[in-house]
Amino acid sequence: MNATETTVDHASDVRGAAEQARNDWRAAMVRSVADAVVGQVFADRANSAAFRARIGHVVHAHLAASGVLGRAAADPPRSVDNEAAAFGAWLAEQQIPPEVVHDAYWTGMRHALRIWADAGWPGLARSSEPSGSPASPGPVPAERVARATQYAMELTDRGTTAAKAEHARTTATLLRGGDLRRHATAREILDGAHDTATAGLEAALGYRLSLTHIAVLLDMPSRQAAERVLRGVAAATGARDRLLVPLSAPQWAGWLGYTRDPGARGLAAVHRAVRDHGVVASVGGARHGIDGFRRSVTEARRIEDMRAVLAPGQDRVLSFTELALESVLLSDVDAARAFAIDELGELAEPTARAARLRKTLSVWLSCGSQTLTASRLGIHENTVRLRIATASRTLGPCLLDRRTELLIALRLCGVVGAGRG
Repeated sequence: MNATETTVDHASDVRGAAEQARNDWRAAMVRSVADAVVGQVFADRANSAAFRARIGHVVHAHLAASGVLGRAAADPPRSVDNEAAAFGAWLAEQQIPPEVVHDAYWTGMRHALRIWADAGWPGLARSSEPSGSPASPGPVPAERVARATQYAMELTDRGTTAAKAEHARTTATLLRGGDLRRHATAREILDGAHDTATAGLEAALGYRLSLTHIAVLLDMPSRQAAERVLRGVAAATGARDRLLVPLSAPQWAGWLGYTRDPGARGLAAVHRAVRDHGVVASVGGARHGIDGFRRSVTEARRIEDMRAVLAPGQDRVLSFTELALESVLLSDVDAARAFAIDELGELAEPTARAARLRKTLSVWLSCGSQTLTASRLGIHENTVRLRIATASRTLGPCLLDRRTELLIALRLCGVVGAGRG
């Protein structure tokens, strides 16, 4: 693959943006292929940014080694083997079955070849421009296309074989180390197959079910990365025990075990410790015994499943204890939004004035004192009085009679967003 590279306007997601394509056609191709692999092979993980990033890395490495993105690697077979081995091991760690390896590689290559052909075979066309410079594609001889595509498919077959082999080796290692048994036992407990904590279950898990548990869901690229975070949080918060199992790639379920209920202060410490690692995570409540083992991870999964609503566009740590009410009320987001708008009327408008009124009203309804409200918000008491009067004119004079409904509506408005209609 020594031919000069040329620019391309190659896919629907960049078509019509020729200048951008000239500068970044490789990245656009990798994104398109990675999206195809995730959408067709790993659809249940489509919402995980970490998983998409890992697939994008694999796609880029394979296409670059095989020459689809321009010049091939110095030693394409070795590059393909190394990346395939890492990919196979990663899938095995996540306990994704080996047959998925073939589907992932060939879905990606078919999509890449289709884009490459539609683009006019950039990298194969001759150009009078220096290598890497924009140029209009010239005619590409059919023989050259045949050689390039055949070579790309041979390397894809090679990568599939290498990834499967490493998947098998890693699976054997996990089996010897007890990881597969721990995962199977944890899954049985979560599925309700065991109601009582026994010495046998604890031995299989390598974790004591008699403790008080806090579950932490970690969106991490590898077992090593997830284990490093969980170990750090355990050390920072005084956890007596810890357990880590794959949940749904690349999501890891971790449990921290405490001899005593850590209480609100302990939960806050766990939240801070997880946040300090700069990861995307969800933290369940502190729950005791085998039922608590299940309940805490269920709570963490509930708020993680609602991340797009609870924290849109934010990669941050979510805590069930802070979002328990929202997680229940937002089981129907449209109904929750309609309830907030019906209760708040004009105060649900997406304006700075409405936001100030909502904040003041929320604090006042919570504490019942205009003086305390002024102190907490750092404003004059007369300002509080005026804002409450304005809210009363909008919502009616008997605000305290609807205290519960209004507080819930105000809280929902802060999550689902203001705005009427």
